[in-house]
Amino acid sequence: AEYTSIETCQGQSVIRFEDDPQQPTGANWQALYYPNPATDRFTLELPVVVQSVALYDAEGRGVRRFDNVPQGNLNVPVNDLPAGFYTVRIQTNGKMQSGKILVTRS
Repeated sequence: AEYTSIETCQGQSVIRFEDDPQQPTGANWQALYYPNPATDRFTLELPVVVQSVALYDAEGRGVRRFDNVPQGNLNVPVNDLPAGFYTVRIQTNGKMQSGKILVTRS
C-alpha cells in the first residue's frame, strides 16, 4: 500500500485503479483526496460509483466506513480522530486500492 498514493504539487493525493492489461481499456480511473495532511475533514473526489470507502487507523482498526458511495465529492470528517496516519481504502468491482492520509491538530 505504500506506493499506491502519489502526492501532486497541488497537495492532492491520488489513488489509481487500473484495468487488467489483457482487457480492453476504459476502466482506468483515479480518485483524488485533499488536503493531506487534514485537520477537520478531507475531500475524496470519486469519478465513479464505488462499493465502499473505509478509513483505518495505524493499528488497522476501522474508524469510518461509507457504503455505496455515489460519484462526486465525499467529505470525510476527521476532527474527532487522534492525530496520526490513516489508510483510505476504496473498494469497487472486486478491486481495492489504498492511500495514506495524515491527520494533524492545529
